[in-house]
Amino acid sequence: MLELLDITESLPVPKQSYLFKDDNEKFKALEEKVAVIKTCCKSIAENYIKIGFELKEIKDRQLYKTAVNGFYSVYQDIETFALKVFGFSRTTTYNLLGVVAEFCDSDKQTLKSWYTDYSYSKLVEMLPLNYAQYVKIEPEATVSEIRELKKIWDKYGFDDNQTWKEALRKGREKMAEESNAERTEKAQQKTAGLLSLLNASPETGETVVAEVVEQKAADIAPRLKFKNDTERKAFLDAKNCEKWPLYVDVPQLGLQFRRYEFANGDSIIAEFGHEYSWENKYIGHFRLHLQTKKQPKYDCNGIAETYVLEYLKAHKDEL
Repeated sequence: MLELLDITESLPVPKQSYLFKDDNEKFKALEEKVAVIKTCCKSIAENYIKIGFELKEIKDRQLYKTAVNGFYSVYQDIETFALKVFGFSRTTTYNLLGVVAEFCDSDKQTLKSWYTDYSYSKLVEMLPLNYAQYVKIEPEATVSEIRELKKIWDKYGFDDNQTWKEALRKGREKMAEESNAERTEKAQQKTAGLLSLLNASPETGETVVAEVVEQKAADIAPRLKFKNDTERKAFLDAKNCEKWPLYVDVPQLGLQFRRYEFANGDSIIAEFGHEYSWENKYIGHFRLHLQTKKQPKYDCNGIAETYVLEYLKAHKDEL
């Protein structure tokens, strides 16, 4: 009768799993590769090629399966094995396997010569691309630029006649145009909502047709850099707000709205109007309206300058 060998001390496998001594050669091969990978795991970025090829051999030879009587397996696949033994996520495992399969010389177990200037993180970003695409990308491209290129090619298609820099520049231009169009559409929706509040006259039942002079989104203004509250208050002064792009003009109601859009997508609307007081004196009014992602709805009452100042300070890095 064959003697059983308990391997639970060597590998973190379920307690009920055993390996026959007849399979000892297979077990030793697995144990050696586990030891190599664990040593290399101390710096995956430096040893990713070694780890990838060791994982590939474990996968190809199915060493992760420890058979009992030829039908029971401790680990059914390589990702479960890598997760339990090394703590690798499924993504990490397939990234390691993918890099050695796509960018390495399997005989020499080294990177192919034309990829030696690429970091592991760049190669991982290039994995979803096809050969025609990733050969266009030069080592100087950053990880974020490669990630951006993937989105551009996925959205607009790949042009083999373009360099990666041309593709990136033209893709950014197209996205900027679409972003501006989207902001314009949102601006029109905001305008429509505002005008709907002004259309109906509860006293006469008549409809006031508002004249919209401009309802397109203004270009995003340059980044703001305030040194103190004095500069912030000067920015919010009515005379300065009059210089902002015109948003909506409703002459029938004596209202004009100017808007300043920040780089983060939030905006301030300055409301200018005139009205008569109870003494039948003509007076003008000026209000500020703050529209953010958290508070996108238009507030007819406006907002105190103090709160706008607090917003400018709290979001200074975004403006």
